[in-house]
Amino acid sequence: NTNKSNGCRFSIPVHSKEVKITDIRWDGPCQNNLAEGEGPIQITFYQIPNEKSLIVIDGTMTMTGGMPNGKALLRWNFGLSFEGEYRNGERTRGVIRYDGETYDGEFYLDVFHGKGTYRFKNGDVYEGDWAAGKRNGFGKLTAADGKVKYQGEWKDNHPINDPALTRTLKGFLSIPWGTSRDEAEKAMKSRPGNYLK
Repeated sequence: NTNKSNGCRFSIPVHSKEVKITDIRWDGPCQNNLAEGEGPIQITFYQIPNEKSLIVIDGTMTMTGGMPNGKALLRWNFGLSFEGEYRNGERTRGVIRYDGETYDGEFYLDVFHGKGTYRFKNGDVYEGDWAAGKRNGFGKLTAADGKVKYQGEWKDNHPINDPALTRTLKGFLSIPWGTSRDEAEKAMKSRPGNYLK
C-alpha cells in the first residue's frame, strides 16, 4: 500500500480472504519512501459479504522498512483492542481485550497460536496451548472460584474426553438423514402435538 498523503510505502499482511481493505493511512515517519519508526495508522475494511459495515482500526504502530516491526496499540471501532508486538509484518504476541474478555498470548497468522491465557467474562480462565485460534494441546480451565474444571488435552476448544468432540448428528427429531419426505411427514403426523398440513 502507498499512503496517499505522503507517498510513504508500507505493507500490512491480511490472512483472511473475507477481509477487503478499503483504505489505509500511515501518518508516521518515512525513510527512503518506506514507513519507518512509530506513528499513527488507520485501517478501514469490511468482511465479505458485509460491504456496508465498515470496520475502522485506529492506533499506533512501529514500522521497519515499511513493515510492522515492534510495538503496536490498536483499537477497533466496535470496542476490541490489541496491545502487543509485531515481527517482520506478523503479529507475534500481545493482549486482546473485547467485551469483558481478554486473551494474553502468542499469535500466528493473526489467530491465537502457541501459549496463551484467556479470561472469560464469567471469571473462568484457560491457560495453555492454542492452535489455529482454538484451545488445542495441553491446558487448564479454572473457574472463577479457583477450582480446576478441567486439566489435560484439548482439541478444537473441547476437552479431549468431551462427548461433544466426537458426537455426530445421525438425524433430526429421531428421523434418520435420508428419510423420504413422505416417511418424514408420516412420522411427524404420528406424534402427539404436531399438526403438519
